[in-house]
Amino acid sequence: LTDILSRVISVLPHIKTDIYRYAWAHALRSFCESVREYISASTVTKTECDVNGCNGDYVKNERTTRSQTCGEPKIVQKNYVDQMELAYEPVFSWLSAKDVKVRAEAANCIGELCLMISPKRLVDEMRRLIPILLNLHRKINTDQHLVTQGLCRFLESACADENCPLDAYLEDILNALFPLVYSVAEQTVASNISMRNQSEAFRCFHVAATRFADKIVYYLLHKMQNVQDSSKLGAINVLRHLLNSAGPYVEDKRSLVILGLKPMLLAGSEGLLTIRVKKAMCQLCVALADHEYIDVEGGNNVIIFLVKNLIVQEGET
Repeated sequence: LTDILSRVISVLPHIKTDIYRYAWAHALRSFCESVREYISASTVTKTECDVNGCNGDYVKNERTTRSQTCGEPKIVQKNYVDQMELAYEPVFSWLSAKDVKVRAEAANCIGELCLMISPKRLVDEMRRLIPILLNLHRKINTDQHLVTQGLCRFLESACADENCPLDAYLEDILNALFPLVYSVAEQTVASNISMRNQSEAFRCFHVAATRFADKIVYYLLHKMQNVQDSSKLGAINVLRHLLNSAGPYVEDKRSLVILGLKPMLLAGSEGLLTIRVKKAMCQLCVALADHEYIDVEGGNNVIIFLVKNLIVQEGET
């Protein structure tokens, strides 16, 4: 495969037709996904054998066979680093193609390439890559989910490296994604594509929380203080999602979360929130209780909120 790729990549800078650019961007993205899936599957298999105590001879033979045919997982990825770095430049130039579909697919492909290239190359590319991805995300509507997915893959790569200087760009990225999560509450019926877009946006927040949990929590608590219900609902939706999906990364923020939610909880207990926000807050409170957030100081406000909003009070009809 490395020999075939080396021939293909030398051709990429000379592809001028949008339909071929789209096809090659899609093919490269799929190839990168396949490599990552192979690495992930190999890691899971090794872990299962270690945990379950697989037969030693079987494991040894299996690993030998796999190593001879495909190579060790990490070595496989390293084998393609140089080639993917060569492919990066022509694909990056396709981000300014005339065809919107080509730009969207190229953005998605760039995200996958970010997971394949070296950490140093990623850091070098950030200054020009992030602005153009955010600009595309703002301008593209039809295939926006592809750009969102590309952003998510970029975040996976950047958040995996503690030395990657993502801090300066984080708020701009979150601001670009946030409208997608509060639109969940605004739409009663959504298309499959818009739902995929929203799912990718939630995944972006999850990935960012693996490294920047403090900043994400502060960001969401600040959004909840907005006078607009849409902003409150979006922040509530994301926080509930993080409690359920990124628990290990935010569980040490229990006191911060409860303290930050106190104004909303008290406002809800006094009947100062709209029905939609109350409903979302009730769902969030259930998640808070499920993950033991009510055990910290101030957690009783969560219980009071639920009692006052889920149980019919005396005198109510």
